[in-house]
Amino acid sequence: MSGGLKPEDVAELHRLSEVLRDGTHYELLGVAEDFDRTALKNAYHNLSRRFHPDRYYRQDLGGLEKMLEDVFAGVNQAYRTLGDERARAQYDQDLVTAQKRKPKPKPPASAGASAATRPSPAPPRPVTTTASPPPAGASPRSPPARPPPPSPPNVGRPGGASPAAATTADPYTVRFTPPAPGAASPAAAARGA
Repeated sequence: MSGGLKPEDVAELHRLSEVLRDGTHYELLGVAEDFDRTALKNAYHNLSRRFHPDRYYRQDLGGLEKMLEDVFAGVNQAYRTLGDERARAQYDQDLVTAQKRKPKPKPPASAGASAATRPSPAPPRPVTTTASPPPAGASPRSPPARPPPPSPPNVGRPGGASPAAATTADPYTVRFTPPAPGAASPAAAARGA
C-alpha cells in the first residue's frame, strides 16, 4: 500500500491513542474483562498487524510515526499484561485501586460551567511491571538461586592466603586432592594397571 495510512486507520489510530492515554488494557485491545485466550490472541494479532510500524516503513505518515509506535508498544504491553495470569491479577488490582472501573463523569452541559462543577481529571494510569517467569523447573515460591561463592584471595601467590585458608573460606566448592607421588590413579587401578 502506498501513501501511508488510510483515513479509517488514521481515525482508529487517534482513538487508540486516546484509549492508551485514558483507558485500560481491556479497552485498548477491545476485549471484555472475562475474555478467553482466543479472543485476546485474535484482538492482539489484528491490532499488531494493522498498526505495526514496519508495515509503513518509508511511507509518509504525515507526522503520525510517533503515535503509531506508541500505540503499537501499548498494544504489546496490554497483550503481555493480560496474557500473564499474575501480571493481569496485579493490573486488575491496580485498576480497582485507581478506581478506573467506575463510570466516568459526564461533562457539564453548559460550556460556561464553574470550576466547582467540572469533573476532576482522571487519576494517573497504574504502572504495571511484569516479572520475568521463574526458570524452568522452579516453583514460583522457590527461593532465589544462591550466588556463586567468592573466590579465595590470592591463593598460592606470594604473600597470598594459604591453601588451608581457601578450604575454610569457600564451603560450596569441592577441592581436588592430587594422589600421592607413586600412587596409582583411580582410573589406572580400575583398568588393572
